[in-house]
Amino acid sequence: MSKNNVLALIDGSEFSLLILHYIKQFLTPATHAVLLFCVKEEPPLLQPEHAAQADFSADFLRERETLAQKIVHELEPQQRTLEAAGFDTSIAVRFGDPVQEIDQFLDENKIDLIAMTTHGRTGLRRVLVGSVAQHLLQHAALPILLYRPLGYA
Repeated sequence: MSKNNVLALIDGSEFSLLILHYIKQFLTPATHAVLLFCVKEEPPLLQPEHAAQADFSADFLRERETLAQKIVHELEPQQRTLEAAGFDTSIAVRFGDPVQEIDQFLDENKIDLIAMTTHGRTGLRRVLVGSVAQHLLQHAALPILLYRPLGYA
């Protein structure tokens, strides 16, 4: 029997990691696998004054890979905690616009549940800042485990 795939959206902040407690509390390791998924902005472009375009691209790709490895390293303690609780886990890192990258990942992979922490912003703050949670609630055809801690807005 295959496990249900849970996409845990992590932005690298301590706040986003709060969802992991509820994944462990509400989901069963025997029937769920957790993918820690982090989307970051593209790394700043390197602008060497005398480098050829090929060198520039290689430097950019190297910088991107270094940043991805750093993010994976930072998520490994959470991965080990989930594995100690019995979950099968993996980590994926992408770069770009979070909404676009999440949508693309959902299209490319079999995901059964999305799990994330939200600030729960409303009104003008949501319009100005945007909301990944709001987008997913409106557009994802999947169940979503959404946690909004008290005191955050």
